[in-house]
Amino acid sequence: MVNQDDVFECTIGSGKAYSIAHWLECCFRVIGKDWQEHIRARADYRSEYKKLVSDPTTIHSLGWSAEVNIDDLAEYMLTQ
Repeated sequence: MVNQDDVFECTIGSGKAYSIAHWLECCFRVIGKDWQEHIRARADYRSEYKKLVSDPTTIHSLGWSAEVNIDDLAEYMLTQ
């Protein structure tokens, strides 16, 4: 991205959608705990988005693609 002649916005993402619950499961699995014993969801919470997922078209056109899955990302972020 930094070697491009033109300045432009680019989203770095896989284009895959995951729920917050799935992310919490991945992270808490790394530390050996059940996320539902530590996180309380607000019953009245409503997201402003039905689904929020990246569009990796631009970043793919530059030759980038995700090499790490969500489980490995959680492991890396919590152990490095």
